[in-house]
Amino acid sequence: MKQRGLYVALALALLLGGGVWWSLQEEEKAASKGGKDQPAADGSLTKLLDIPASQFNIIELRKLGQPPITLQRGTGDNWRITAPVEYRADGQTITTIITSLASLVADKTVDEKPKTLDEYGLGIPAIDVTIRRKDGKTHRVLVGDQSSMSGSFYAKVDNDPKVYAIGTFVQAGLNKSLADLRDKRLLTFEPNDITQISLTAKGATTEVARTGQGKWQMTKPKPYRADVLTWEEMVAKLGEAKQDLTLAPEEAAKLVSAFATGTPVATVSVRTPAGTQSMEVRKAKDDYLARATSAEGVHKISKEVATGLDKSLDQLRTNKLFDFGFAEVSQAGYREGSTNLTFTHEKDEWKSGGVKMSGVSVQSYIDKLRDLASLRFLDSGMPAETVELTLTSNKGAERVTLGKQGTQWFAQRPGDPAVYEIDPKIVEELQSAARGVKPDAPEKKK
Repeated sequence: MKQRGLYVALALALLLGGGVWWSLQEEEKAASKGGKDQPAADGSLTKLLDIPASQFNIIELRKLGQPPITLQRGTGDNWRITAPVEYRADGQTITTIITSLASLVADKTVDEKPKTLDEYGLGIPAIDVTIRRKDGKTHRVLVGDQSSMSGSFYAKVDNDPKVYAIGTFVQAGLNKSLADLRDKRLLTFEPNDITQISLTAKGATTEVARTGQGKWQMTKPKPYRADVLTWEEMVAKLGEAKQDLTLAPEEAAKLVSAFATGTPVATVSVRTPAGTQSMEVRKAKDDYLARATSAEGVHKISKEVATGLDKSLDQLRTNKLFDFGFAEVSQAGYREGSTNLTFTHEKDEWKSGGVKMSGVSVQSYIDKLRDLASLRFLDSGMPAETVELTLTSNKGAERVTLGKQGTQWFAQRPGDPAVYEIDPKIVEELQSAARGVKPDAPEKKK
């Protein structure tokens, strides 16, 4: 029995050894022919295309079993789908395609002299891309089957007879459907192009105009100061409102019916040099539905987008009395009765009347100015001025006056129609911080 087991073990070892020998022989033959899945001799990647992104003018994309798609560059980096139908193109998706093609590299050379391209799925490729450049040159990229060994995809470029292997991320960057390529935004503005926004929500209409990069000013109902962060967040949320292009016709029709009977939430209009686009949002049961002038049909949007528009006038205004935020401050002042203090920043030191002051105590006063905020907004009722607060930063000079009526404190800014009611405790802390600014203690001699 022991001798028989030894014979069996010896036979298995011979079979295994023969298999390994045969495999090595096949790999050696493939390498001598420049055969399948052979990396470059030095292990480096092979550059297949080198096209400046600005040279891409027309991209023709053919996918097996689907109508050909033609993408054409407009002005700047704006692209349109011109076939099989006219649509706006999604900028991010087009950038992905251009990035995949502009500096196309191969992981390895698979076959230098293929007998047939069908072996690699390149006879009738899964993806066929033609690039037409502004300078008149043309390139063609074919993508075929996926290698079962490496996971890479077989590819061929222009008139080069070789078959290469490209990464899965490259194939994914090119494997786009018409729905993928369409601009799915309900509002197609570019954020930096916005000049005005009009919002109707909670029974009131508010308008803001852009006065500079990152700066907004209310123009309706009055020239109130806008809460910049709230408006910028709204712009970002509007960009997230997207069409669902996968809906079946019957589902799309249901949304139209639901929108017609839904409860109005908000209507927003965005103006740019190219024109005005509007979107209306309604709530139907637990869904938020939107209809926009720049998109067909009715579409579901997220609760976050909808609630980002459902804002009252007070939520759209800033309750901060000062706008400097964390900008560099060069001067701060405080005047109340006979007390008149001015703190100036000079060469990394704070001084008042030529005397060096404690930087910590000055900063404490500036922090109180930064945090000064209102409890509520009024349109009138500002009492006589008793305190003047001033500050100069690299954002400009600002001035706020405080007045007291009974136990209540109020504040106002020059040119601002609003009156701000201030928490008396906050005013006390501010007064204490201003009066608490002391000369800097001299260093003790050692």
